[in-house]
Amino acid sequence: MNKVYLSFILLGFILLHSCSKDFIENIKSPDGLTICNVEADCDSLYLKVSYKNKSVIKKSSLILNVDSSFVSWNIEEISSCYWEDTFSQRIGENSFLKSAANEKIFNLTGKNAKGSKINAKLFVRVFNKTIAYRFIIVKDGTFKVEEKSSIYPASDNSYFYFPNGEYEPIGNKTLADLNKKKKYFTPVVWNDDRQYIKLHEASVHNYPEMKIGVDKKSQFIYLYSGEALFENNAELPWRILSFADDWAELHNSKYISYNLSKPSEGDFSWVKPGLSSWDWRVRGCSFDGFRYELNTESLKRFIDFSSRNGIDYFLIDAHWYEDDNPLLPVKSVDIKEVINYGNNNNVGIWLYYDLGYTKKSGKEVDFEKIAKTYSGWGAKGIKYGFLGAIGTKYTPQGKVSKTEEVIKIAGKYKLMIDFHDNPIPFSGLERTYPNYLSREYCHAQMDRRTAFSPSGFVKMACINLLAGAIDQTNGIYELNKIKERERGPKNDYNSTIASENARVLVTHTGHLTVLIDAPEAYENKSEMFDFIKQLPKCWDESRYLDMDFNSHVTVARRNVDTWFLGTVYNENGGKQKLKLDFLDDNVQYEVTLYKDSPNSHYVNNKEEYEIVKTFVSSKSVLSVDIAPGGGYSAIFRKI
Repeated sequence: MNKVYLSFILLGFILLHSCSKDFIENIKSPDGLTICNVEADCDSLYLKVSYKNKSVIKKSSLILNVDSSFVSWNIEEISSCYWEDTFSQRIGENSFLKSAANEKIFNLTGKNAKGSKINAKLFVRVFNKTIAYRFIIVKDGTFKVEEKSSIYPASDNSYFYFPNGEYEPIGNKTLADLNKKKKYFTPVVWNDDRQYIKLHEASVHNYPEMKIGVDKKSQFIYLYSGEALFENNAELPWRILSFADDWAELHNSKYISYNLSKPSEGDFSWVKPGLSSWDWRVRGCSFDGFRYELNTESLKRFIDFSSRNGIDYFLIDAHWYEDDNPLLPVKSVDIKEVINYGNNNNVGIWLYYDLGYTKKSGKEVDFEKIAKTYSGWGAKGIKYGFLGAIGTKYTPQGKVSKTEEVIKIAGKYKLMIDFHDNPIPFSGLERTYPNYLSREYCHAQMDRRTAFSPSGFVKMACINLLAGAIDQTNGIYELNKIKERERGPKNDYNSTIASENARVLVTHTGHLTVLIDAPEAYENKSEMFDFIKQLPKCWDESRYLDMDFNSHVTVARRNVDTWFLGTVYNENGGKQKLKLDFLDDNVQYEVTLYKDSPNSHYVNNKEEYEIVKTFVSSKSVLSVDIAPGGGYSAIFRKI
């Protein structure tokens, strides 16, 4: 529920092109510690941010181009209110989310260099340790908008971190290290010796996803999305700046993007998050004389495995339909029989879909027909690949609009959706469309048949997960033989089984989690697989406890009274001493640890592990030795 309390309105007081009316308007957070200054200076708008009287963002320009021309602004009036939002849903990392802010709304009139008149509103919300702003623009007829606001970090000695598509993230880079010609993905994080700052967006509709450019000479970064075309009204996304003492605190504040997104409309009670088995990396593998192929028998074998182990879904990947027709299954697969078999065994089926068939058919099937057909067969979800890369090409604005259209159509036919292959990182849109469960926005495990490194996983957990749920397909158990597989990695897959378990927990954010390995690989190590089998579908609460881009990540997630924990280290390993003050006071817990053995090693001894039990309380410190490239997972149950 969203509540707004109007408190006062200031009269308009700035005349067009009058530098004598420059001013500064202060907006304080509810706790009074964060202050955002909105400044008018010779027809331009600026903001700067401080926390406890220390600068977070230096004076930075809010720049809009309309019809390829810079807009100069007058502020006509300012209204002020207290804003709060609360909501709950049974999808994701937290079952209940609440945020509050002090807000000011600036009514603007402007002109661009071509003389066109523009009306706009600038919304600025100041939360505790977060500020968010957005523009809504009104102009008669068709017009183009491009935001190119600049952000000046408080320190000239900051280090920057970016997602990098389907590759390892970029990090530990100064502005001087970055490429001034490159447009970087978001969220972007930078830090100095005092604080970490994250810049991202929320409530993105019909506007290109935000990219980041750098100006090395003047030491600032700027927003870059490209021009977008509108008719009469343009509602730009929220731009969110959060700051924190460390990576973990950044993650624990990322949920404001949900509060800034529109509530869902309609009934989404049919949406069920959970775990899924997956056949793509198992095709061609043999176990006990059985060879997995793309055929009905193999697919049913996955369904049997999922049913035995309480896994909610089975995802059938590419090539299940003819090369020229996504509505015609290949002869080796009776897709209706497979889906019915799954539904009869309480295993929902997800079907892969992309536009590769257009290379042969020459025409694209309307997605509504795809969704209606797959839903009619009884499928529960669609994994959509290569949107905009194969078949129809889109402008950056068009790709955002098409992605949202696909989500809406899927929801109409009660289908969940998971995007792969350079998807838009809609942050918070899962609230608006709960059937939008996940996206690949990362280097998925063995993507392009390339296994990422232990340090690669830690970096992606730190930066990519800030944008929300990712489908990273973790959890290889047959580590010693994975490279021998027909669809195995071309490089070395270096990890430990204990780390693989923990990776699943870290990325299992209560949306869709896809397991990469074969049924036999898991059931041959059933005592380790027991951890994954016990994972709830979604969470009541998540806490990011301990994170470092250069070493490790620790996440704890709660379902009712039980906590699940995962820790992953990079190639250096380490000895972790973890405070357990997230547990309830005055209660004893039995903890089961799924951990590396003393001899485990991500290269030389990947599959050795041990499972131990002990007793702890909220005052305990859990001490665990983590092997190089290793990790551990844990379950805490009240006694």
